[in-house]
Amino acid sequence: MGIISRRKVVALAGVTTLAIGGVVAYAAWTAGGSGNATVSAGHAVDLGVADGSSSTLLYPNGHGDLVAVISNTNPYNVAVTSVSGGTITVDTSHSTCNVGEVSFTAPTLTSSGIVLAANTGSYTITFHNAMAMTNDANDHCQNAQFTVPLTFGGASTASAANSPAGPF
Repeated sequence: MGIISRRKVVALAGVTTLAIGGVVAYAAWTAGGSGNATVSAGHAVDLGVADGSSSTLLYPNGHGDLVAVISNTNPYNVAVTSVSGGTITVDTSHSTCNVGEVSFTAPTLTSSGIVLAANTGSYTITFHNAMAMTNDANDHCQNAQFTVPLTFGGASTASAANSPAGPF
């Protein structure tokens, strides 16, 4: 056999080093694991609804604005999609007013109509001409104050909050 050249010795040493390094790397220990992690969901908080102040007055055969103040203390935006009114009542000093002659017409809302920002203060919403008094309202309804219970429906939304715009 012949003499091994220096170049072949260096090449053979390099291949041997790579082979040993590969074995060492392959022999390294590996570790893994599996398990469970948990997260809990919160719960929805009802929207706050308070009386607002309207500058319009009701008269027989007339309409007036209804003003409400609504707030969202949830940690997410809420799209208000519905509003409805309950049984209208009259203040105690006008108990003989035939309150059945006063009505509330709820507006139709769209999912983008009112989007309340998360953890907000309050929004004042005016329902224009939503209140009506018929011509049959008696004299005992003069200077009366009517209360309209309001119920708002809505759902969480990814839409950006907006200031309630009308007309509602």
